[in-house]
Amino acid sequence: MANKDAILALGFDDKFIRVWEYYFIYCAAGFKSRTLGTYQIVFSRPGNDKLAYADNPYASLPAA
Repeated sequence: MANKDAILALGFDDKFIRVWEYYFIYCAAGFKSRTLGTYQIVFSRPGNDKLAYADNPYASLPAA
């Protein structure tokens, strides 16, 4: 909510902000109660041994 004015300046309305705030609170509660989780799934063809991220799945992501 610290960036609410910046979000409104981008053209989003209060309803958008409320929906996203609800979504984040819902997710936080779900993770805390362990009813939600995350998975990372990689699909590949048999014999594909050239996965760039096999050792480091975050290697191809930009630095924060």
